[in-house]
Amino acid sequence: MLNTTLFFVPSRNEIHKTIKLLREKLASSSLREAYNEPTRIGYEAALHILKNRIKDYSKVPILELSYTKSRAIALLAVDYLNGACDGEILLKVPYIEV
Repeated sequence: MLNTTLFFVPSRNEIHKTIKLLREKLASSSLREAYNEPTRIGYEAALHILKNRIKDYSKVPILELSYTKSRAIALLAVDYLNGACDGEILLKVPYIEV
């Protein structure tokens, strides 16, 4: 059976906070390393999705994302906007920190 737990749809303020935290992550030197490229690209896509409030999966430029992890992060951003996951899930995608 599919888990259909819904979180609360984030408020405008919560979305702004999540955007700020994503920008901070993207500024980290760890995400600039080549081995973290899939995560960085995914977070860049997530930032675009949140800034543009893209809630429709069909409007995510998924084919432009060459890594599975990048695509997964982008879809998590849509899930977050739709209340299907919380911001913590989106922000805690693991990557290698230096």
